[in-house]
Amino acid sequence: MSIGNHPDYKEELQYLKGTINYIDQFINSIKKKQQESKEDMKEAYEVLDFLDSSQSYITILVNARYLDKSSETINKVTKARDKPYFSRIDFKDDRDEQPTSYYIGKLSLFKDDNEPLIIDWRSPVASLYYDGRIGEVSYEAEEGTITGNLSLKRQYTIEDGELQDFFDVDITTNDELLQASLRDTRDDKLKDIVSTIQREQNKIIRADLTKPLIVQGAAGSGKTTIALHRIAYLIYTYEKSFDPNNFMIIAPNNLFLDYISDVLPELGVEDARQTTFTDFCLDLLNLQGKVTVTELNEKLSIILEEKDVGLLRWSSFFKGSFKFKGLIDNYLKDVKENMLPKEDILLEEYTLMSQDELTNAFYNEYNYLPIHKRFDQIKKKLSSRAKQKKELIIESVKEEYEKIISKARKEEGSEKAVSLMDERDEKIERIKAGAKKVSQNFSKNIKKQNAFNHYKKILKDKELLKKYSEEEIEDKKAEYMAETAKKSFKKKELESEDLAPLLYLKAQLEGFKETIESSNVIIDEAQDFNLFEFYVLKHVLKTDNFTLLGDISQGVHGYRGISNWEEVNKTIFSNEATSLTLKQSYRTTVEIMELSNNVLKKGVGNESILAEPVVRHGEKPIVNVVTQKDNLIDGLKKKILELQEQGYASIAIIGKTLTECKKIHELLDMKDITLLSGKEAEYQGGVVIVPSYAAKGLEFDAVTIVSLDEAFYETELDAKLLYVAMTRAIHNLSTFTMMDQLTSYFDD
Repeated sequence: MSIGNHPDYKEELQYLKGTINYIDQFINSIKKKQQESKEDMKEAYEVLDFLDSSQSYITILVNARYLDKSSETINKVTKARDKPYFSRIDFKDDRDEQPTSYYIGKLSLFKDDNEPLIIDWRSPVASLYYDGRIGEVSYEAEEGTITGNLSLKRQYTIEDGELQDFFDVDITTNDELLQASLRDTRDDKLKDIVSTIQREQNKIIRADLTKPLIVQGAAGSGKTTIALHRIAYLIYTYEKSFDPNNFMIIAPNNLFLDYISDVLPELGVEDARQTTFTDFCLDLLNLQGKVTVTELNEKLSIILEEKDVGLLRWSSFFKGSFKFKGLIDNYLKDVKENMLPKEDILLEEYTLMSQDELTNAFYNEYNYLPIHKRFDQIKKKLSSRAKQKKELIIESVKEEYEKIISKARKEEGSEKAVSLMDERDEKIERIKAGAKKVSQNFSKNIKKQNAFNHYKKILKDKELLKKYSEEEIEDKKAEYMAETAKKSFKKKELESEDLAPLLYLKAQLEGFKETIESSNVIIDEAQDFNLFEFYVLKHVLKTDNFTLLGDISQGVHGYRGISNWEEVNKTIFSNEATSLTLKQSYRTTVEIMELSNNVLKKGVGNESILAEPVVRHGEKPIVNVVTQKDNLIDGLKKKILELQEQGYASIAIIGKTLTECKKIHELLDMKDITLLSGKEAEYQGGVVIVPSYAAKGLEFDAVTIVSLDEAFYETELDAKLLYVAMTRAIHNLSTFTMMDQLTSYFDD
């Protein structure tokens, strides 16, 4: 039925026009007030006396703040004008006699009588749109649980201020708006999904703030988008106590950060800090630009392309484990023991601080501080005590010498007395001078080394590695780690796994110059982190408010870290974290997802965490097997042109490794095809060639997987890499493989 024939069409058209008219009036009224503010400021400047803190200063300050705030409001409302809302619910609160219609958008807008024209998608009552079924419902609000009846859920398609379509729904899982969104082509950036958030996603967005949250999300389940919407929701809900600056988003790489860069501003969040774990650590370690870090994908490439990598895998895993943390803790015990003086601290022969008091101050009184800062506090204490006791000591010296001098004058004559007086004066001068230098002398005896030097000392010495390890390390393993470290440090290189231990050492030894404020941390692709990294973030940031999002099935870096979330919850959060699962995959078609799941079952086993696709059908994935490389490249060129003609905005050619991708890029020799390594700072869309591991977290309208010289074998790692590659596709998936690279994944 045409929407023009719908009985509510005229009413809906009138409401939309009225909303847009009100927005225009609202913007114009703010602009008028802005002009008045500018005139007030101009008048205030004309009478301003720079030597007097007069009323003019206050006028200028107040109006300047209003202009800034009102300009932000105009920008937000202007953005919303062409698509002011996307849904409506009719809800009758049990306390009311009549139902109320709520139109839901990205912001709240109230009429002059304070009646809501649009309500924000993050408001409590809006949760009924995402969670509620027609009939009796309830939602949680500040005043408690609100019950009532939901009689209508309506979704709108509005473009450029024009009502294109609307339809009524009950649940939102398979509704037309979601299907239309899934059919859209993608460009180079992630988009917000406020109009199509599903019930299981909404549960995560609105999850309890006071507990850590671990989300296992299947490929295409919207993990990343949901994480960003959760930030927007929390800032809206707790705006009085939350500062957006205190949010930190930790992404796998800068390419990924560029990919998500548009979402937060679209949701009205401008100031959340976005970084990678590498950059976060290098900034705190003051090593940015001074060392090169071997990123995870570089090491994975080595593991995939070289044969003898057993010790490399062991070393990577060991450095990320709590066993390595224990090794560092054991080393630090000796550092503390060796740094702490073993005698009383004296001013001449007078005790300023006994060894017992010194030990107590270091291990108990200042235990909350990093090691170096404990000595700084003891130094201050010594300096203060020297000032306090100096005069008492001098008086004591004078009294002592007065008796000696008096006795000498009687028994040995004046010459001896004068000698003793000189001796007394010299001692008093030494006491005065010593009192000034006692803290300085104390510091000289404390041999401080920075965290980086300590780390190099541990890692380069196989005997130290064996000595401080909680469990016995085989000689060949300790030697491999030590020799690798020597080579790396000589070239000013670090492995990714070195960052957490280094940051931990710095926190324990030196601390940080500035307070690090990030009370809420969201980590995407968290399955690629190790336990030590999680621990260090929690330790350094001093917060439990973590949201971890990841997919164990995409854990291509599992050789270095975690294999399940239970281990993370137990070890890092003492089983206090809320664990939620996103099984539904909204990215790709049923046909692509079924084939992807089969890859996991073949390569990983039945314990794999499989995605459940939304019922959206598409073309069956095509497997092209050829015997000649020339034929493969010719076929690939034709496929790219075919996909472009079909209107796909983002197309990915995915090879197993970067080496493979470079060969494909060279052989294709086509214009406007970009080779991505994963190190890029931005993603421009179009046609790209990308390694399987660097594609993780991204999505493309069409994906073609190429096995030129490198096959995907039936191992857990290869299965996960192939699964990642396949699940990047939104609409179209194909493969090109040489006959001699064909594996059972593609031979059906």
